[in-house]
This record gives sequence, C-alpha cells and structure tokens, in this order.
Amino acid sequence: MADSPSYATLTPYLTSPKAGELVEFVKAAFGAIELYRGTGSAGGLHADVQIADSKLMIGGAPGMKPGDENRVGLHYYIPDADAVYQRAVQAGAISVREPVNQAYGDREASLKDPAGNPWYIATHLGSTGYLPTGLRSVTPFLHIQGAAGFIEFLHKAFSAEVVDRMASPEGVVHYARLRIGDSALELSEAHGEHGPLNSMFYLFVADADAAYEQALAAGATSKEKPADQDYGHRRAAVKDAFGNIWYPASNLAR
Repeated sequence: MADSPSYATLTPYLTSPKAGELVEFVKAAFGAIELYRGTGSAGGLHADVQIADSKLMIGGAPGMKPGDENRVGLHYYIPDADAVYQRAVQAGAISVREPVNQAYGDREASLKDPAGNPWYIATHLGSTGYLPTGLRSVTPFLHIQGAAGFIEFLHKAFSAEVVDRMASPEGVVHYARLRIGDSALELSEAHGEHGPLNSMFYLFVADADAAYEQALAAGATSKEKPADQDYGHRRAAVKDAFGNIWYPASNLAR
C-alpha cells in the first residue's frame, strides 16, 4: 500500500472477485496509473491506482460471494466527457446514459464499469473550467436511503461539514456536498435507478483510535478494533447504519 501522505483523507475502496480486471479497466478507460499491486496467500489482490489528482483502492479475491462486493458511485470530471465516455464503453463499460448537457451546468454521461460501479462522466461548462471549484477529478457520489440521517451521521462520526445542500420542503435531500478533511463527498436520496450501494472507504486521520471511538459514539458498529498493520498504518473498521464500511487509519510513528 502506498504511503498515506500522498492520499486524500477519503479514498474509495472498490472490491470485486475480478479485481485485477477492474484495475485493467480503469487503466484502459480512464488512463489510471497503477501505483501498487500486492497479493495475499489466499489469492486476494489489493491495488492502489491514481486517476488525475485522485486515487482509488481496488481489491478482492476470486472466492468472494455474490453480494460481498463493495461498490461506490464516482463522479469523474475531465475536459472532454464525450471522448472519455466512448473510451470507457470500448474498454467494457455498460452505457447507462449518453453525454448530454444538464441544467446544472455539466455535460454528463453515466455508465457502469465491469464490476458494477456507477461512473458519472462530466465536463463542467461554467467559467471555472471543466472541474467545479472544491472537487477533485474523482469524487465519491452516494445514493442513500435516509440521506438526511446519513449527513448527520457523517457530521458526528467524521466531523463532516456541509458545503452545499438542496432539499425539498419535506427534507428529502436532492443533492449535498460534504467536506471531510481535505476531501469531498457528494450524495443524494436514493431513487429510481439510483439505488443505494454497500460502499467502502479508507479514511486517513491523525488518530485512528479517536476516530474509531467517535464513529462508534455516532452510531457505527465495530468490525475491527484499532490495530497496527504491517504496512505502516494503525487501522480500525466500522460499519454505519446505512451499510457502508469505513477504515479509519493513521500512520504509525517511525
């Protein structure tokens, strides 16, 4: 695993029984650079990849059972959404919606990669250039049942701050952007084709033990207590009430 200082606070972790194929897909479709690849004794794979200014973790093992996968919606901003959409389809993505200009100022397409992760391929058409202010090239985008409660959990568990929020008079969250450390997370209420996913994130923090306790106090359940790892991190794992897994991790003192 690459050393954490080069990573954002929030790093999406995609898992699939065909993790190696997913790594090759993001390289072919999005020009991802493979930073690290390792395998365990059971044949599992972990890889770190970089896409522009953003990084992803990809892992899994051939013996994973259906339903064990962790998927994350990803909002990917590039200068030419049409060209990247076509390249992704040629690399094996399934088209959900071809590129079209949206009322909110983006030219956007949507597709699913071979592991079922939704990608929203976009070019911002505003005066700030192709990338909206405050976002990295790749930003997680989640559709949550009970999005308002999820926002409250993120605030209590990880000190997330709401940057933007649009909701109905009844409180249904149509769109929200949150800041967690130096990272952004976008979300909306699950609806129609945009159903909830069981997502997973690596969360780099100053103190993994404190972050673990804070998440439990906010309503998360423990999966792994904080422990030192042989790759130089102290790491814990918690699961929130919405089905997502979080790995708070900090660097071990050297």
